Amino acid sequence: MRVLRLLSMMVLAVSLFAVSAHADLVFDYNVVITGDTPGGTTPWLTATFKDVTGGVELTLAAPNLTATEFAGWWAFNFDPDLDLSKLAISSQGGTAPSPNAVTKSVNAVPSDNCCGKYDILFDFPPPPGTQKFNAGETSVWKLTYSGPETFNEDSFEFTDPAKGFYSAAHIQGIACPAGIASCAGSGKVAPGESVPEPGTLLLLGSGLLGLGVIARRQTQ
Repeated sequence: MRVLRLLSMMVLAVSLFAVSAHADLVFDYNVVITGDTPGGTTPWLTATFKDVTGGVELTLAAPNLTATEFAGWWAFNFDPDLDLSKLAISSQGGTAPSPNAVTKSVNAVPSDNCCGKYDILFDFPPPPGTQKFNAGETSVWKLTYSGPETFNEDSFEFTDPAKGFYSAAHIQGIACPAGIASCAGSGKVAPGESVPEPGTLLLLGSGLLGLGVIARRQTQ
């Protein structure tokens, strides 16, 4: 009876933990859709969606680009059951330059249809600007929704029906591989999958291990 009670407590604890420690939604861009392969290690880019008071915080980052590479546009999907027109996007700063435009249009961006169609597009310079979203820089955004439906970070974890990607991004300034005189100099990349924040998994594992030790001691 004591063991059964402890196991019940473990199940309840894990359930409560899963609710209270919801991991951030992180996209690691490590797959080349088309074009050249960036020279740095993966992930070349990351996009992190985090639930915050009043909405969702999105952080775009370029952690592993080389000195010549820079991020161009980033495209994201949006929950088709929500009204895209009720989504508001506002800048919260960061070290990257301001985008040329932020576009919302259901299944309509980017215009070149290189990697499927998406709903939200952040278009960073160039062109026509001269600044670049370089290695190590970030761009932070606040996403809010005025509709009655549930809105959170999971509202962006949807795949493009034509291509199957959660998101796509354009990396420019890629150097040609050794021995190749000319190349496209850019590549379109995507996240292989969405991943939970590592710290959350570590905490969950530690909690389960501790509960297991307690249960074992009680049975001895």
